[in-house]
Amino acid sequence: MLSIIIPSRNEEFLEKTVDDIFNKENAIDYFLVKIDNESLAINSQKAYEEEKEKNELLSKKLLKVPSERNINIHQLLEEKASKLVPGESGLLALDWWNGTRSVLVDTNLTGVLLGATLLTKPEEIYRALIEATAFGTNMIVETFTNAGVPIEQLYACGGLSQKNNMLMQIYADATGLEIRVATSLQTPALGAAMFGAVAAGKEFGGYDTIFDAAAKMTSIKQVYIPIPENVARYRKLYAEYKILHDYFGRGANDVMKRLKEIKKNTKYCKV
Repeated sequence: MLSIIIPSRNEEFLEKTVDDIFNKENAIDYFLVKIDNESLAINSQKAYEEEKEKNELLSKKLLKVPSERNINIHQLLEEKASKLVPGESGLLALDWWNGTRSVLVDTNLTGVLLGATLLTKPEEIYRALIEATAFGTNMIVETFTNAGVPIEQLYACGGLSQKNNMLMQIYADATGLEIRVATSLQTPALGAAMFGAVAAGKEFGGYDTIFDAAAKMTSIKQVYIPIPENVARYRKLYAEYKILHDYFGRGANDVMKRLKEIKKNTKYCKV
């Protein structure tokens, strides 16, 4: 089956083009014609009308704004991106939109999205950006491990850890480590209270050590377990991420900094 994209506002040209194609020994039995961003499947006049009606109904369903479903845009993107398998989108990103801290510590680095095509979908970009942050986390874990400080498990706290299940599972899969999510949404305040309890001491209703306080005052809401098949897929993607990371981040190609300089000089010229 061959799909042909014919973008045109000229109906006569379109009809002639389709007629010409159909007359070529009936070698093609299915076409995809795109006019003004509306996709129509054509193989006969009857099929044309049927597919048009079907696509219109599908478009109405897919184009429902998140507010009509009482969800926000992040929930919609998470819903769609969760259905993707690691590597399915063919995308890889560097999430350096505001520079990068660990491990490169360079504010002059900028973001990259690699592998995008005309068919790339918003949810694929959304997932690729989340995966980039997970790969960055894995780079930090790997750096500690290589320096003789093994990391065996991770703890997550705050809003995102309880709002985005897909994000947390990606982190577990990309790092290959279990991630424990704290029950409290106010972990900094809880930590301060724990140290206050230790300062008071057991004699005055507190605790003698921070470990005693943690055992009594904290709890785990959820644990994310790495999915073996996803871990294997992410290892391949991470290998590519490291090449990209070092190429742009460790001086092999300083194009990001040169572009920033060009941008800066252009602004001065305009003034």
